[in-house]
Amino acid sequence: MLPGMKRGAVSLGALALLVAAFAWNTVGQDREFRRLVAAGDLALADGRTDEAIENFSGALALRPAAMLPYLKRGDSYRRRGDFPAALRDLRQATTIDPTAPRALELLGDVNAALGRYERAV
Repeated sequence: MLPGMKRGAVSLGALALLVAAFAWNTVGQDREFRRLVAAGDLALADGRTDEAIENFSGALALRPAAMLPYLKRGDSYRRRGDFPAALRDLRQATTIDPTAPRALELLGDVNAALGRYERAV
């Protein structure tokens, strides 16, 4: 093997290791994101809104542009009665996905709870 070829083979090997490490990290983050959302769903189903909010916040830390954790955390705040926080998260969910019907429904519910009936419609 020529010296230049050896350097190229080493560079190619290093690149392959970097790609593999990136893929492994991405898979791990995806698994953790799904675990946090599922844990939040279980906590919310049991009425543990603080724990649900914590899990959905963790999911958002991993994927800040994901709509689902904003939607679920907004619903958690709504169930807890923290309507300003619920509005913030539900508005963010509708900004990310303006066609998501559940986010729009929950926004209407929160606005109705605040007596903002025209906005609720």
